[in-house]
Amino acid sequence: WEAKNGMVGLTATRLNREQWPQVPSPPIGVQSFKTINCKEFLSGQPAKAVLAHMSKAPQVPLHPHTMVRILEEAKKLLEMRAKYAGAVMKVSVPNSRVPDGGEVAKAAMQPQQRRDAKVVVLGDTHGQLNDLLWALACLGLPSPLNPYVMNGDIADRGTMGVEIFAVMLCFMLQFPKHNAVVINRGNHECLSMNAAMGFKAEISGKYGPDWGNLMLEMFGDIFALLPTCSVIGGSICVVHGGVSRNPEQQMQLLAELPEGVRRSEINPRRIEGDPYQDCYEDCHWADPQDAQGSMPSTVENGGRGCSHFWGPDYTARFLNASGYKMIIRSHQVPKDNSGVFIHESHFQRVLTVFSASNYGHTRNRAGAVLVYGSGTQLEYCPMDLGVCPPFEIVVKQLSRGSAGTIPNFGIAAEVAAMQHQADPHNKSLQKEIKQQAMALFVENKTILWENCVANDSALTGYLPMETWIPICTTSTGISDLDWELVTQLVADVMEGNVEYMRLLGRFHVSVAEPIKNDVNERIVNDLFKKIMKADASLHQLIGSFCSKTGSTQPMILERFAGMLQGAGLSASEVAAVQRSVQTYSGDKGTVDIAACFSAWNIGSGMRSELQLPPHLDQLVDRLALLMVTDADGLVPRSPSAVAQALMDFFVSADRDRDGYMSIGEFEQRIMQRIADMQFDCRAEDLEAILRAADFTGDGNMNFLEFLRLFGRRETGAASIASLNMMDALTFLIWLHRNALAALFRFIGVHGKVTRDQVFWAFSCLQRVANGDLDDDKVATLVDSITFGETGKVDAGALLSAFKLIDLG
Repeated sequence: WEAKNGMVGLTATRLNREQWPQVPSPPIGVQSFKTINCKEFLSGQPAKAVLAHMSKAPQVPLHPHTMVRILEEAKKLLEMRAKYAGAVMKVSVPNSRVPDGGEVAKAAMQPQQRRDAKVVVLGDTHGQLNDLLWALACLGLPSPLNPYVMNGDIADRGTMGVEIFAVMLCFMLQFPKHNAVVINRGNHECLSMNAAMGFKAEISGKYGPDWGNLMLEMFGDIFALLPTCSVIGGSICVVHGGVSRNPEQQMQLLAELPEGVRRSEINPRRIEGDPYQDCYEDCHWADPQDAQGSMPSTVENGGRGCSHFWGPDYTARFLNASGYKMIIRSHQVPKDNSGVFIHESHFQRVLTVFSASNYGHTRNRAGAVLVYGSGTQLEYCPMDLGVCPPFEIVVKQLSRGSAGTIPNFGIAAEVAAMQHQADPHNKSLQKEIKQQAMALFVENKTILWENCVANDSALTGYLPMETWIPICTTSTGISDLDWELVTQLVADVMEGNVEYMRLLGRFHVSVAEPIKNDVNERIVNDLFKKIMKADASLHQLIGSFCSKTGSTQPMILERFAGMLQGAGLSASEVAAVQRSVQTYSGDKGTVDIAACFSAWNIGSGMRSELQLPPHLDQLVDRLALLMVTDADGLVPRSPSAVAQALMDFFVSADRDRDGYMSIGEFEQRIMQRIADMQFDCRAEDLEAILRAADFTGDGNMNFLEFLRLFGRRETGAASIASLNMMDALTFLIWLHRNALAALFRFIGVHGKVTRDQVFWAFSCLQRVANGDLDDDKVATLVDSITFGETGKVDAGALLSAFKLIDLG
């Protein structure tokens, strides 16, 4: 049987025959096991074969010969590590120039924005293989440039602990000269715990009593060799439980552990008072508390019946004595059911990471901590892995060859939607679906909008669900997602119709510090000036919208786009302006042109550029009020009514009907209104403000120049218009922030970049990504960035300033 299956000499030469179970064949049958050919081990690639099997049929156990070989080889490697490292394993951040003992800070950039080498710390997995595979799919496979620290408690509770050990031990064997995988011991890596908590039963159920007893004994040998803690970069202590009852001596006691303390069981005789046993037990069993001091962890006070609770003062004592800057521990589901919990009471220097989602049906999320070496300090990123998706989604992410990249918006939304179907009342899942859908809609906003408008000739802003779903599928290329469910969670669906304009208009990319908050205004200002400088008459403006003269007639998008292109706007700017215009559409395909132009004017902040003397500035406000006041002395309240009243005044003043207002025409019309209202005004003041408003300098005012002078000053009404225009510039940066982050790390110094470097990077992005914004737009954005006294800005903070927002 061994010769036929390629297993001759694979294990028999390494174990005495009397150690083998005396059975002629596997206990259940060859067809019930997966055999890994010996060539995979001989070639040094066992992890690839084991992972491939786990991705296809994890319910089929590995052949007992294969498992014994894995355990035997792992024991040899761990014995070598134990000789030089003892109970404390040192782990370096790949490619890091941070000296040992350097400072530790929370990273400004999110994990999705980084592609540099890192150390991945996972907490308890407790036999939940899917959670491990999901972490590997999202965070990358273990390698010398992507090492993993498994912080204990792989065994017990779940049903796939053997498979998790097989995968991670094989990765450890694949890179024997590097710490590509370090497995810390947890309190469940203990044979007495395994007998009560399920790991022993799992092994026996898969391999029978004979092979099972042999494997359990070998697992016990491996448990005794696992390090108690790992130290990342000389600054971050990763330990399963936490701080001991003697924090000042903890690391020294671990370095001097006498023979017999590290064994297959943790303190099996429950010895109290021995400093080594107490320290070793605390490292695996202790829990943090908010109160100062130490308290025995007893069943009566809600504890575990051994070890202790330690307070913030013990954390401070341990960090001061060891020189470490942070503790990452596991051992318990975070109190807020998140994957990573930062203990504020321990001055944010203690993190709990737990990597088994929905543990015990608690609906908790899985997490990981990513540690980077950046500049002169280590940076940590708490990573939310969410609730593990169904197995087919996990396999899809692994098989796409994208392991190591945060799942794209399509698959992330698909994961959340499938989880929601299984658990429709889970609020956290609903929130996650909305977050992923927001990213998905922003990513595909332009093509979604264009396809929706093409199917809504009257521009009602509504589409039937049966039309909306195929549009989403074809526009995004994602067919597996339940678009109806996603839409119902992020939008109001009335009688089967989706209000697509409002839905797509909700989501934008906004900016925050270190980018000044007036950048939106500056972008719209530039667009407004281009159109105003084109000096189109009111007839031309209206004609570009309408088939008939009038402010709310059926809109013809092609004419309007042609006018914008003639004014010098790029294709993406034209698309952004068109989306803004379409949000002002009304019944039967009409658009409120006056309100739309007024919104652009408000969003541009143009009025402030006039810099009129105070008495003339006050006169402009009084004249604007006079223009919109009707014969009964009533002033319209809504912005659209005010905009319409201003347009009506412009039309009435344009006596020669050329679409422009001359100074003489304005004076004649306004003097008539002044006489009617008994208003006092000097002719020279009128001429002064009109000449100041003449942007083109031809002695006449076009309608946009008129709005610039007399339009409303409020800014709230322009938010949608300005954000639509802003998206044309910010979306590419937000979408490619990961590539920009990698570039800035290469060209920057200590994580900081200069103005010229930022401008060059953003300009190159426009060209490489086929963007059609000119360098002037890029310069406008760059000019809005606050560079420090050194002329530099933190690259992480800059890229983190681009964020998705929901206007609701």
